[in-house]
Amino acid sequence: GTTREVPVAPRQNKTTTTAAPTQPATHAPSFDPKECSSITYSFSSNSPNKIDVSRQYSDGKERSYQVISADTTEIQKAMEQDPSKSINDFIVKNDYDFDNYPDIFIIERPNDTNKTGKYYHYDPENGTYQPWAELNGIRFELERNAAEGILGTTETKDDIEYEQKIYKWNAQKQLVMVKYTHQYQAGEQVLIDYVNYDENGTE
Repeated sequence: GTTREVPVAPRQNKTTTTAAPTQPATHAPSFDPKECSSITYSFSSNSPNKIDVSRQYSDGKERSYQVISADTTEIQKAMEQDPSKSINDFIVKNDYDFDNYPDIFIIERPNDTNKTGKYYHYDPENGTYQPWAELNGIRFELERNAAEGILGTTETKDDIEYEQKIYKWNAQKQLVMVKYTHQYQAGEQVLIDYVNYDENGTE
């Protein structure tokens, strides 16, 4: 028989590629907006009448994450007169809408008989404070009665005269006045008017 030489295929040089090791994904530090215990306040170093809001992040570090506005003139004067006081003495944490999250009232006039200031509502979805137009229309410091679900404020006019207003949140989440009391002097008599309102505001 006839023997033929089988052609040999040319050898190819193989290049082995080594995949780079996968780097672990890094995440920016975050916070739980429903956790409020680590929130602190301080005067903003950048501008007057601003308050820095800080809290602890997931990496254990405290960071400023929001700046809110308030008239801090009288607060700073009070702190200069009494060095033992801090900004926390003028920020009242209270759950004014009974949603189990602490809102704040910043006392802008701490030396007045009737404390007035600015309200901020806490938003648990993003962890920020929002200006509260409804309560800022009242201006005066509100007392909270959780057992009855009411809020009350008293404006003192003088040694005799005062006005007390009691509010409640209705089914539409609107703040309505349910009771009004007015003590005043008429001649030699001290009179007190008591006015009650139904849920529609009818006297």
